Amino acid sequence: MACCRSILPTFCFFLTHNGRIIAEFSRKTSMQEPKEPLIYSKEQDNIIADIAPALIWMSNVDNQFCYFNAAWQRFTGQTLEEGFGEGWMEGVQSDDAQRRMEIHHRSFNVRKEFKVQFRLRRHDGVYRWMLDHGVPRYNPNGSFAGFIGYCIDISDLLESEKMKNEDENYLRLDRHQAINEELTATNEELYAANEESTTINEHLHQTQERLASLNSKLEDTIATRTLSLSAIQTTAQALNEELSAINEEMTAANEELIATNDQLSISKQKLLHMVEQLAASEYKTRSIVETAPFPIGVYVGREMRIEFVNEAILEVWGKGDDVIGKFYADVLPELDNQQIFTQLDQVFLTGESFHARNQRLDLIVEGLPRTFFFNYSFTALKDESGNIYGVMNTAADVTDVVTAKDLIEESEERFRTMAEDTDMLIALADENSNGVYFNKAWERLTGKSMTELLNNGWAELVHPEDRVKWIDTYSTAFKNKASLSGEFRIRSKDGDYRWLYAKIPARYRSDGTFIGYISSCTDITELKEDELRKNDFIGMVSHELKTPLTSITGLIQITNAKLKNSEDVFLKNAMEKAGVQLKKMANMINGFLNMSRLESGKIMIDKQRFNLDDLLRETISEMQLVVSSHLIHFQPCDPVEVDADRDKIGSVVTNLLSNAVKYSPNSNSIEVKCHIEGDMAQVSVRDEGIGLNQQDTDKIFDRYHRIVTDHTKNISGFGIGLYLSAEIIERHKGRIWVESQIGTGSTFYFSLPV
Repeated sequence: MACCRSILPTFCFFLTHNGRIIAEFSRKTSMQEPKEPLIYSKEQDNIIADIAPALIWMSNVDNQFCYFNAAWQRFTGQTLEEGFGEGWMEGVQSDDAQRRMEIHHRSFNVRKEFKVQFRLRRHDGVYRWMLDHGVPRYNPNGSFAGFIGYCIDISDLLESEKMKNEDENYLRLDRHQAINEELTATNEELYAANEESTTINEHLHQTQERLASLNSKLEDTIATRTLSLSAIQTTAQALNEELSAINEEMTAANEELIATNDQLSISKQKLLHMVEQLAASEYKTRSIVETAPFPIGVYVGREMRIEFVNEAILEVWGKGDDVIGKFYADVLPELDNQQIFTQLDQVFLTGESFHARNQRLDLIVEGLPRTFFFNYSFTALKDESGNIYGVMNTAADVTDVVTAKDLIEESEERFRTMAEDTDMLIALADENSNGVYFNKAWERLTGKSMTELLNNGWAELVHPEDRVKWIDTYSTAFKNKASLSGEFRIRSKDGDYRWLYAKIPARYRSDGTFIGYISSCTDITELKEDELRKNDFIGMVSHELKTPLTSITGLIQITNAKLKNSEDVFLKNAMEKAGVQLKKMANMINGFLNMSRLESGKIMIDKQRFNLDDLLRETISEMQLVVSSHLIHFQPCDPVEVDADRDKIGSVVTNLLSNAVKYSPNSNSIEVKCHIEGDMAQVSVRDEGIGLNQQDTDKIFDRYHRIVTDHTKNISGFGIGLYLSAEIIERHKGRIWVESQIGTGSTFYFSLPV
């Protein structure tokens, strides 16, 4: 019988190019053709891994395994990457591996679902028997997309010996097919022999008729000759000659009859041999049916008297082999109100087969009620005259599959409820940038229906100052099939604008093909307003501090001029140190002002064409004048012009050099390089200092982030230098990053378009 197909839910979320965001919900139902491809996401996987009891896998059109859910990874102890391709086969018991892959490949080649048992090593080293059910999946255009399946641990439900023999029984069925083909050939040979025997018999019958005719003619001739012997003495010699000729003809006929009898004897021996072969073949066929892993029964007459049942159906019924000869209704009276008897009677009367899928049946097994789900068929049996004499019952126990399907549907409903009830704004776009879904949080915020949001409605709600920039950012990311994130304002149903922070990861299949975006947006309006108020305060305070700072700077410069010829060494040193500290304070205040202007959008980028190599030389020369503890080595590149703000790029280089000095106290060497890579000019600053751990590397360019260790606790700073540097480089459409290891130093890089 055909196995029940499982249902696997899929939720994915994407962001569109033109702003339309919708969701794609893919679902395969039992006994239906697949309509849409399954699309998985990391968010899905995390949810399904927490709630799904089954070990779920997926293969692509090249028959390579490309996905395993978290339940699989927890069970096997393998990571997702270790299981890719055929890596997961390392956990399959060696005796089962070849059989498992043969069944899988055979099903893959004909695009048919399969069901197989094998032993899989658990993460603790114990092998468990798994029921693996795989089905083909298809893209929306109907093209084949690969297989998807699930494994269920059935070690505690079935005896391991029976589980091992099931696949051997499938092989016996294959042998059964071969025997049937051999039997067909034997029957054809027997039919030919029968035709030959019939021809010989007809020849023998003709010879006997001829012999009888000759005997009759001889008797007539003898009578005539005897009556006329006395009168016709002269003809006696002629009569004797004629009689001799007749005797010779009779002798020849007898010899022909003997030869015919010999041929008939040989044909009889062949027929007996064929009958023996037929009996042996029938025995083999019956043996295969009796040991088949799926239930088979034969019921004779309208009263359904049990004539034959195999071991599998007796096990399902919980009965012994003493049911042979009994009525079906007497053996299973609990089926009286479950329409089974009516179905059997209709098949017997009409000759039309009956098929049921995922049908629930309640049976009494060993005195206890049990619920099963079966795929079963009732097929009419006919004799050589075409008269119905009984019904054959075949079935497949799909209880485990139906139970797993119910669990998956329950998980699907929980996931849908969670996605719709969350306050986070979730949306979905496919690989063609077509929006497919908005959750209810979008409708609650904007007051727009799903249809309105899908038809570019969300883009019209974006603040005019943010719309062009956000669409350009998305277009660039979509062109490169890359992830993106950022902030923008959107008009709410009350007419005011709310700040949203969007995180939009790109998703790829295992073969590297892009499958779209999932978008999650968080309302950060309150945080944004607090941040703006804080930046305004910092900007105001920094601006107010510049006036007294300028006065103090002037006083120190005048004092240093008057102390130039003074013999008071202490006072001269004190004023020089005060000047250094004052310069640090001025740089810090300027940094806060720049940050405030940057985040309020008031900082200006004044681009001009200049030689990057010249700027690096000048900046290094200025830094070397005030730094005596380190030697800065410059490895120049070929002259290259960039279109950028010269002063701001110079401040980035100064900041990187200053950090290299501060964070390499036990070294005296800094290396600066410049080279062209593609259409970008790349600059690097390398030190041999304390280095960064991975946690600091990921956050080093965040605002106010500082490295706090025993080595850095006495180093001054507010953590805004690298933040400002990163913002400046980003506004030049460049890139800034760091490579570092604890104890070996750090290398900071930035690149600018040539």
